[in-house]
Amino acid sequence: MYEAGIPLARCFELLAETRDRNLRDLARRIRDDLEHGATFAEAVRARSRVLPRFFVEMIAAGEEAGALETVLQHLATEYETQIANRRALTLEVTYPLCIVAAALYVIPLFRMAMLGATAWQMGMFLARSLSGPLTLLALYSAFTHLKPTRASAPGTAGVIGRFSAIARALDMANALRAMAALFASGLSVPRCLEKTASLTTNSKLRSTLLNAIPLLRQGASLSEALATTRALSRDTLNLIAVGEQSGKLDTALKKASTLLRDAADHRLRIWLISLESILILLLGLAIVGGAL
Repeated sequence: MYEAGIPLARCFELLAETRDRNLRDLARRIRDDLEHGATFAEAVRARSRVLPRFFVEMIAAGEEAGALETVLQHLATEYETQIANRRALTLEVTYPLCIVAAALYVIPLFRMAMLGATAWQMGMFLARSLSGPLTLLALYSAFTHLKPTRASAPGTAGVIGRFSAIARALDMANALRAMAALFASGLSVPRCLEKTASLTTNSKLRSTLLNAIPLLRQGASLSEALATTRALSRDTLNLIAVGEQSGKLDTALKKASTLLRDAADHRLRIWLISLESILILLLGLAIVGGAL
């Protein structure tokens, strides 16, 4: 709507007609702020408890550079991509989870019913069976809220490390895409790195980006500054260098982001396929064991 020339206040007035109550209330409050003279950045920053920090800071950067339309297009593309990836991942995970449920609960319950077990016995079986997964889920939830330490369990260090590598690649992909949008909005490269560093929640990536800024101010190119951090592969750095030389840095950054995201998604799908194969094997063993 904004791209079509409709004023922001009118855009949010139209958005307030949605059936979603939370979205309707949010749109009305932002519209009221805009009508009372607030900037778009001020209006969304006042709702920072419900809006993602990435969204708020990107809006502020777009207004600062006078390229709000470019930033809004980037945000729309980014969130559409996130939704699509989340749906695809959900589909990938659903089948293995169904196999796990069948192996752990459905087949044993069916066997117990065939052997004449009572409802009480089957209920107690479910209670004992579910206590373990629920405990693991609680421990995992507690673990993810703790700061990582070097004293990882030897048996899980490799798995955690590999999934951490995928997470780092996705964080870098998001950072490059944000950098592309900020650069397209008219900000200088050092300013883009500062803004991108403030947006990421990955502390290591934030330090990496901030360490590259002094080199940029000393005259180094973006690819040269990022090369010193060893955070990107040589191919990715070459792609960014070509973008700098051709005057199409934002396009090169978007392409690099897409390549990193695709590579991370590919690695994740390989893990899920491997997990699915293992679960099918376990299901077969469960069926054989039940028959014996």
